[in-house]
Amino acid sequence: EHISEFDPYGDHTDPHVTEAPAAIDGNPSTAWHTQTFLGNAHLGNRKPGVGLLVDFGRARTVSGVHLLLLGSGTTVVVMESNAAAAPTTDTDMTAVATLADAGADATIHLDKPASARFWLVWLTKLPAADGGFRGGIAEMTFLP
Repeated sequence: EHISEFDPYGDHTDPHVTEAPAAIDGNPSTAWHTQTFLGNAHLGNRKPGVGLLVDFGRARTVSGVHLLLLGSGTTVVVMESNAAAAPTTDTDMTAVATLADAGADATIHLDKPASARFWLVWLTKLPAADGGFRGGIAEMTFLP
C-alpha cells in the first residue's frame, strides 16, 4: 500500500507532506499534521478539505476506518475510487461515510462495505490548535 498527502487545492510546498507515512506506521506517537488555518475550523475557507490518500494497488473491501486523530472536533469524510489511475481531486471520488466532530479515537463505519483501490480520508473541519485550526492523523487502519 502507498500513502500520500492529498491536497488538490494546496501548493504542495507544505512541509507536512513528508509526514504521510507516519499515519500508517503503527506508532501513535508519530503523525501527519495539516497546516494551521486561521479564521475558522473549515480550513479558513481556503479549501474544501485536505487528507491522506491510500493506494492498495488493487481493489480491497473496506467496512470502516479506525482513526487516531490529533485533537477533538475533526469532521472526516471517507471516499473511494476504483478508477485505473489515482484521483487528482476529491470530485473524482465517491464519499461513502462521514463522521462529524470526531473524538481523538474514532471509528467510521461505511453504510455497507465497499471495494476500491483508492481510499481517501478527507478532513473538512479541524480542531482549534495553536491560535488557529489544525488537525492530523496519528494512525489510520482500514477495517475489512
